Amino acid sequence: MADNKNIGIKNLPQVEEVKAGDFLLVEADDGTSIIDFQDFVLGGDNTTHGFQISGLQTDITGLSSSIDTLSANTLRSGDAIADLTVTDLTVTALTAANLSAAKIHVPNTVVQIVYEKNNVQHSFTADASVETSISAAITPNYKSSKILGQIVVNGINIIGLGGGGFDVGRHDVTNNTFTYIVSGYDDATGSLDIYTGANHYFPPYVITFEDTIPAGSTQLRYILSADERDSTTMIINNSNGFGTGIKHSFAILNEIAQ
Repeated sequence: MADNKNIGIKNLPQVEEVKAGDFLLVEADDGTSIIDFQDFVLGGDNTTHGFQISGLQTDITGLSSSIDTLSANTLRSGDAIADLTVTDLTVTALTAANLSAAKIHVPNTVVQIVYEKNNVQHSFTADASVETSISAAITPNYKSSKILGQIVVNGINIIGLGGGGFDVGRHDVTNNTFTYIVSGYDDATGSLDIYTGANHYFPPYVITFEDTIPAGSTQLRYILSADERDSTTMIINNSNGFGTGIKHSFAILNEIAQ
């Protein structure tokens, strides 16, 4: 009886490569079988790097699509520029609103306008400047801007043989300072003087001024003050003046870019 000889796998001869037509041993539940190497496939779920390969494939696909789009939109030597129409471009209208939103200022343009009105009646009986509630506040967009202002005083009534005048003060809210921008307005010209009657009404009076924004300031308020002269009484916002109904005064502030 011949002896059984067992040969271990390690004792089998080695090959340099595995190719189609070669067979691999497979130990399955129903026994030992062989499989052709060309039919031996490892799925992505059976590897530790399957998700990386899948992600890389997605990136390559996206990159390829982007290159195709870029290639289609690139002008080549000899392409006709005339074929590029307005519909191919995105056109944004250059408006004041766009400039303001983008914080781009154009010299000598109005950046913003502030308007405040007041119908409180004021009476002045002392020869001294007294603040009124007629005012307007502004928060400048640019520290280099100029402030161009107008205060329109309505319902002016002089009682007695005398006159009056106006002042405009600037309250720098940020730095907490007060400065007169207009002082003694009309005191020299005397157009609010009345020496021929005891009760006189005046038409609306306009005070115009220009101011530079103080260093470091972010908020300004311009306030009207008034005073009488020669022991008279001056009233503003008097409803019994020119026209009918309640009179109101108002202040307008314009921020002008420089």
